[in-house]
Amino acid sequence: MSAATRWTHCMPAPNGPYRLVTSFVVSFVDYIGLVCVESERYITVMKSTTDIISEGMTERGVPFLLIGGMALPAFNVVRQTIDVDLLIATGKECVLQEVLIAEGYTEIGRTENFVRYASLSIYHADVDVLLIDEGTFEKIMAESHSFNTGRAFFKVPCAMHMIMLKLHAMKNNKSREIKDLGDIVEILRNSREVLDEKELDDICSRYGPEGIYLKIKDAL
Repeated sequence: MSAATRWTHCMPAPNGPYRLVTSFVVSFVDYIGLVCVESERYITVMKSTTDIISEGMTERGVPFLLIGGMALPAFNVVRQTIDVDLLIATGKECVLQEVLIAEGYTEIGRTENFVRYASLSIYHADVDVLLIDEGTFEKIMAESHSFNTGRAFFKVPCAMHMIMLKLHAMKNNKSREIKDLGDIVEILRNSREVLDEKELDDICSRYGPEGIYLKIKDAL
């Protein structure tokens, strides 16, 4: 017996048009309840974007790294994000494409070093993929560590490599500076990994935009 039906059993029996109205209300409330239950059931069993990527790539034995906002909690930093950002060797991106397309994703943008995928499902996040050469990827992977997102384990870059990636992104896209500068500062403040001033100055000079080292130092 539904909640709406139980409620009507406690009320005096209506007559005439009131009986019709009550019957309609009960039916409508029962219908909404059924829809909510079925929707909850669907959301629960549906794979998340991170599930799709983790399971698909692990089954195929292809390494990749979680970067971007979803990787920040690995450094004790929390920032709201709606995309899944990945790092993968250029020659292996076709495997990731296969995994995503099989789950309803479509490629919506591509450059030499970047690919974006989107899903028609409102429950699946966009996936942004940064492509790098095999040798560089292996170096970053060798110093990476595991991170549990709560649903799956991912490899994330070490703090230095994460900062390098953000510096590189800033250098190539000025509009990212405020967001990525904030992330770098929070990583340096909260990460258990320690970078000395010389290391930080060196990677800022090599990968970041001009003057970024002083901006980071001022913000710390």
